Amino acid sequence: LEMDTPQTPVLLTVKGAGEVTGASRSFIYQEVAAGRFPRPIKLGRSTRWIAAEIHAWIEAKACARSPKTAG
Repeated sequence: LEMDTPQTPVLLTVKGAGEVTGASRSFIYQEVAAGRFPRPIKLGRSTRWIAAEIHAWIEAKACARSPKTAG
């Protein structure tokens, strides 16, 4: 009998979020402040982003492209 265990979210540092998105640290913090990028979570003194939210943000950006810029 298998038990259904919740998936532990993958957490990224600002460096990791930048590597996934290709964005700089300053861009990420600027977009968070403007409400256009997923908000991080605080774990003690650490700041982390949920990887699934970053991937969803990328997907939303891809879906929002106009047909001229798609591809």
